[in-house]
Amino acid sequence: MTSQEAELPPLNEAIASYVKPDKELFEAAAPEVSAFEEAFKLEYVNEDENKRRQRVYWRDIIQREEAKNQEEAKEIEEEERIARLKVEQKGDGFEFKDDEVKEITSVDPIGDFKKMVSDRKVDRVGDAIGQMQTLIERFVKNSLKGDLFDKALECLRAMRETCVREDEAQRYNEFLARVKRIFAKGSHAEFFQRLAAQGKDLSLITVKESAISSTVTDDEAAKVSSITIHNPISSLKSGETSLPLRRPPRPTTTTWTTLSDDLRY
Repeated sequence: MTSQEAELPPLNEAIASYVKPDKELFEAAAPEVSAFEEAFKLEYVNEDENKRRQRVYWRDIIQREEAKNQEEAKEIEEEERIARLKVEQKGDGFEFKDDEVKEITSVDPIGDFKKMVSDRKVDRVGDAIGQMQTLIERFVKNSLKGDLFDKALECLRAMRETCVREDEAQRYNEFLARVKRIFAKGSHAEFFQRLAAQGKDLSLITVKESAISSTVTDDEAAKVSSITIHNPISSLKSGETSLPLRRPPRPTTTTWTTLSDDLRY
């Protein structure tokens, strides 16, 4: 038998006393051991759950928002490309069935909207209003220095006319309250100022315009359709090129501050 195959010597008694627990000692300490186990229970840790609870940083939110805006811009570009393709193919003798429109595109939103609401086969008025509201918000949010503000206002005008005709005043008035809540302040405040400057043309739909679906009076509509925009350049005296540093005068006209309060249904 080689040295590698030799049997191990018996375990030293001193070492064995450490390896083998003292049975009597553990039996005497059983209540304390049980109390310890009860106080410090072992629980299963789910790694996936921990990942979901990880801290969220502002940069991550901003990156997600930028990615969302880029995706929406790509969708608009694709809609425009398809629309151009349709026009080109029509010129080559191909015809598309335009008598049924189910979706409002960014290329001709008002034309698509009017086709949807005038569909005599299927009632698409509610769907058309919802799509137009979504598109108006997209135009405002995706504008670069206000380049799509006018388009958004024209869409809002077309939607208002339809809501009056189809007795959908409540949907228009509620959407106007949402527009005020989202765009009255911040980076898109200029759009809201342009909207307010339109006066009654884009203000709340009154009971006189739609007795079935509105309870808004002319006075209530007038309160939210007036706006004063202070223009410091108009205050320059003859020969002056800049204004002195002073606090600008406060506007004296109500500036769409009671829109939500004036919606009573």
